[in-house]
Amino acid sequence: MGNIIVSPPNEAAIISGCRGTRIIIGKCSFQFWVFEKCKRLGLELMTISVQSRSAETAKGVRISLSSTAQIKILTGNGTKVDLDKVELAAQHFLGYSRDEIQHAVHRTMEGHQRQVIGTLTVEELYKDRASFSTRVKELVDPDLQNMGFELVSYTVTDIDDNEGYITALGATQTAAVKREAEEGRARSESTARGRMGEVQCEGEIGEGGSVRNDRRQENEIAAYET
Repeated sequence: MGNIIVSPPNEAAIISGCRGTRIIIGKCSFQFWVFEKCKRLGLELMTISVQSRSAETAKGVRISLSSTAQIKILTGNGTKVDLDKVELAAQHFLGYSRDEIQHAVHRTMEGHQRQVIGTLTVEELYKDRASFSTRVKELVDPDLQNMGFELVSYTVTDIDDNEGYITALGATQTAAVKREAEEGRARSESTARGRMGEVQCEGEIGEGGSVRNDRRQENEIAAYET
């Protein structure tokens, strides 16, 4: 007659046929043979490495940028599963393998990543990765949601180029930081020496005044005795 379909919490079992379409998550249901079919869609977090090779920046410098994105199928607000959102992902990817789904999402991510790279200079990318990540998320989120996915996290892992531009930029910034540190240390030492000189002068003045007072007292005693 049929099968009992069991679906764990990290998987959606989608049964379709003579009784319509049912989405089962963390439950069990009955599937009639011949008249109904069951396919499954994984709800686990997917980690995708996104690489943009020889991407051109705003000033024409070509760089390679690598990032890591974590993607999952939209399932609601975390307290209750929204089956309509799961159904949206099923409409696009039901029957696809995990690798095929990741490949499709990767193409969307890489396209937007390369687009944002083209609006920034190498200096802006190097100095403010957080701002770059935010801009990529703003572009990617609407497209992923239309596909039934959400971007859980996105992090830039590496920025490089074949011309040594970023290496030189890093060396320049390191030299600037060292120079500022040396200048600060020199100012501190100069201030300390100046303070030490003031203390010594105050000590010498105090010592000289004491000697003069002793001599004046001796002279007064000698004059009285005579």
